[in-house]
Amino acid sequence: MSHYQATREVTKNGYATTLAGRKRFFDLASTDKAQRATAERAAKNHPIQGTNADILKRALALLYTALPQRVHLLLCVHDEIVLECPEDLLAEAERILKEAMVQACRDYLKVVAIPEPEVVVGRAWIKK
Repeated sequence: MSHYQATREVTKNGYATTLAGRKRFFDLASTDKAQRATAERAAKNHPIQGTNADILKRALALLYTALPQRVHLLLCVHDEIVLECPEDLLAEAERILKEAMVQACRDYLKVVAIPEPEVVVGRAWIKK
């Protein structure tokens, strides 16, 4: 959906929708130009940012059911998922993580090429 289509959708319906069908409602009736501009920007970004959040949540659900017991979901930061696992399960956890991330994308993005996810292995989480 283009920014123009998102603006039309929210103007017509009062909400913007993610690819998962999640709706976010916006009040574009404000007479305050700054408030209206802020709402329009948020409405334009919601289909993209919201779909990214839907994909991340789907990946987490897939991981929850697929990860071995000794591998733990620790943290999500924007589009990152942080796992903790023993070294003997590292290769399996990495494979499962990549598969879950790709599957979550495929569940929503039907015509987009999905690159292999980048997995960084380290002894501690370091924000770059």
